[in-house]
Amino acid sequence: MERRKKVLLALDRLCRSKVPKDQMEVGCTAEEVARAAGIARSNASGDLNYLVREGLAVKFPGRPVRFVTRQYWEESKARNGREETGNLAIQEIEMNPFTSLVGWNLSLKVAVEQARAALLYPPHGLHTLLIGPTGSGKTLFARTMFRYAQTLGRVTGQAQLVSFNCADYAHNPQLLMSQLFGHVKGAFTGANQEKPGLVDAAHRSILFLDEIHRLPPEGQEMLFYLMDNGQYRRLGETGSYRSCITLVIGATTADPHSSLLATFYRRFPVVINIPALAERPLAERLLLLKQLLAGESRQIGRPLKVTADAIRALLLYDCPGNIGQLFNDIRLTCARAFLDAISKGANEIVITITSLPPHVRPRSAAEENYLQELAGLVLEEEWYIEPDKAGVTGTCHVPDLYTLLDKEREANGVDGIKSEAQWKRARQVLEEYYHRYLKETVQDWKNARLRLARLVGQDVVVLAQEAVKIAREDLPGQVDTNTFLALALHLNACRQRLKTGQEIINPYLEEIAKEYPREMEVARKVMALIEKRLNLALPPDEAGFLAMLFRTGKQGKEPVGEPVGVVVMAHGSRTATSMAEVANKLVGTSAALALDIPLEGEPQQWLIEATRVVRQADRGRGVLLLVDMEPLISWGEIIAKRTGLKIHILDNVTTAMVIEAVRKASRFPLHELVAEIGRYHYPEEYWPLEGQGNKIIVATCLTGEGTARRIKAMIREWLGAREEINIVTVNMNGQVTDSGMGWQALKGKGKLVAVIGSVDLKIPDVPFISLEEWLLGQGRQRLQELLQLPAREQDITPQELEAVLAQYLRFLEPGKMLNLCSQITRQLSQSLGRRLLPHHKINLIVHLSCLVERLQAGEQGSFWPGEEEIKRRYPREWLAVAEALAGLEKNFNITIPAGEIAFVVQFLQET
Repeated sequence: MERRKKVLLALDRLCRSKVPKDQMEVGCTAEEVARAAGIARSNASGDLNYLVREGLAVKFPGRPVRFVTRQYWEESKARNGREETGNLAIQEIEMNPFTSLVGWNLSLKVAVEQARAALLYPPHGLHTLLIGPTGSGKTLFARTMFRYAQTLGRVTGQAQLVSFNCADYAHNPQLLMSQLFGHVKGAFTGANQEKPGLVDAAHRSILFLDEIHRLPPEGQEMLFYLMDNGQYRRLGETGSYRSCITLVIGATTADPHSSLLATFYRRFPVVINIPALAERPLAERLLLLKQLLAGESRQIGRPLKVTADAIRALLLYDCPGNIGQLFNDIRLTCARAFLDAISKGANEIVITITSLPPHVRPRSAAEENYLQELAGLVLEEEWYIEPDKAGVTGTCHVPDLYTLLDKEREANGVDGIKSEAQWKRARQVLEEYYHRYLKETVQDWKNARLRLARLVGQDVVVLAQEAVKIAREDLPGQVDTNTFLALALHLNACRQRLKTGQEIINPYLEEIAKEYPREMEVARKVMALIEKRLNLALPPDEAGFLAMLFRTGKQGKEPVGEPVGVVVMAHGSRTATSMAEVANKLVGTSAALALDIPLEGEPQQWLIEATRVVRQADRGRGVLLLVDMEPLISWGEIIAKRTGLKIHILDNVTTAMVIEAVRKASRFPLHELVAEIGRYHYPEEYWPLEGQGNKIIVATCLTGEGTARRIKAMIREWLGAREEINIVTVNMNGQVTDSGMGWQALKGKGKLVAVIGSVDLKIPDVPFISLEEWLLGQGRQRLQELLQLPAREQDITPQELEAVLAQYLRFLEPGKMLNLCSQITRQLSQSLGRRLLPHHKINLIVHLSCLVERLQAGEQGSFWPGEEEIKRRYPREWLAVAEALAGLEKNFNITIPAGEIAFVVQFLQET
């Protein structure tokens, strides 16, 4: 804390003593504060961001990011004579109108930070240009900027946003300029009297000009005179200038470099890119759908019911017109469903797949493109939206971990010194939260995973997915589906607790860190992700709670309520009964019920008996039927219709299958139980491999089809004509695509060398190579060693490398970055007389591409230790790297910090 105080004092001194070089410069950089405080720049940057979160400093995004103290900022406001509003709590979400925008803290995060900085800049804000495709939401973003300006007191109380679309009068430049600036009598034919323009109305407010590129050159010149000097003349006026204090926000779909005068474009210090709908994550599109549908429900005044297939189609269809087209398509869909409801005399409007316009119907190719994102989403079976409620809602009352531990702490008086018994009891509380309360949650809250987004919000769901992914990589076999559910609930409780000002105290932090060091390390990684995504400052104690959540997952799946019903049906006098008895006896239960069907029996009579046994077996979670012959499979649909129960059937039953089903019936829901039993018990059959050798490589993806087959083709191309090596595609459930059998069947056909792809099957003693490792080159080197192939180097194809960049880059075009960065690697090879190996080239290209994107987004470059020493030891290499990177600086109008040059120089020395 002493260091943070030191940083705050240094920042305040700098703010009061520094003389800005120009109007664009406000505040101090982290590097300046670091020098003044005598600490490392990385530490200063972290401390400054902490002070912003605590409300003690104000942050201005840009290149570089700048800071001022809150006190200095408030004093500056008062000196400039602006009205105090008390609403400048920048970090308080409730006072920030930008939080109403879907994606404000994800895809629009950089845009929102730029907009806030533009509006906060003294004395009247900075003129801003919004760039984005048609329908991307530029007008809505401009309106939100106006609302934010109102909370800051930037505009007068009764002022309105003055909007004008320059395309409306583009065919008549004179009339366009008259609308904008007004005219005097006789200015042109038909100007019979003087008329004020929109600029007059925008005095002490904001002027929003849509399609600003349609403004004629003379209009652009008149406007930039207004922007520079706060003065203008009406059309035809020759006398003195009129005064107007206004902030101009322009919006364009065109390239501003080619459509605007260079002198006019430079008048916009802040340029904000609004992403297209296709560039935003599916999680945001899902929230947009809910928001738009809720708006239509309020407009119509009737409840909407949206089926699952309609939700999926609206989520995945190609929407080139972006949010504007999505809104129109939803409105047309609601109109069709509304007419259908009227014809049926129903109050509720039901939107099904047939309600959608033809171009919105589902496409299998579209779903293939989004498989990985879909895997991370929580899609409800259907939506029910009422006009008098805000969107789709759901309820679930789960005690949070903090409350439970607080009660335990108060009951036992734990503060400083803790006994072994108290720590033991605390561990029990933590484990009970994970197991018992989670179990009750699933029991009382049907389809808990599907409704999770309604309870905690889609942003928390996505964050929990990412956190679980991190934990799975570092704690293999220790994180399961229940961990995801518990983590999502816990993150929501964490956010609510901090927002309401409650402390997070974990008195057992030392004990947790001592006993579970690996889990603590993962918890700290996850904390960094949470702080970035939710814009929260988490105390160190939170790491202890997260570590225990990851630790409790190690025990494996716990019972999640009443078991799935298990019914064994087989022909013969005691065939089914004997299998069920063996299973029940071994597992110590009576869960499996049996039905022996005589070969000479009447089918209809035994179908009735089978229906009775299924009803008896059901405990509210469905029934698994294990049958001996294929004819009995047809009974499943009949029994399901008669009973209304969820039923699944597996044939070719064996005693081992029954034992496995009974053992896992209380630990898995029906669909997961089927996958668990089915993957190990497919009927044995002969299926040939493509090669004749005894080495097998497994290529994986979620479905075992699209990505896995492409990986297989890449591996085969890399290996060449090697028939002794087989390549097999497998899906996320461990099923071999070509045969439907479990991967275990491969053991009898050869040696499993490696698993390569997007899904780690966790096969013991078989190394996993991720798709990213394979594409970046390290994976090929590992496979080469595993197969004991002679050493060689093979370049990755441009298409593969472009696919890698697409995974890393948020808004830059991967193809363009690949070309520019490839030129840099060639230039460095020539100037330094050094051959870069393919995987070194790839790493450098990925690093430079991500660096450019970070700098364009206003983030700072990395600090690299020993920067001066590297520059002194390698002057020729330093000059070569600086010259090579100059092209990137020129292309993107950025400044690459010396620390990044130092990194590249050292990287080249180590290759």
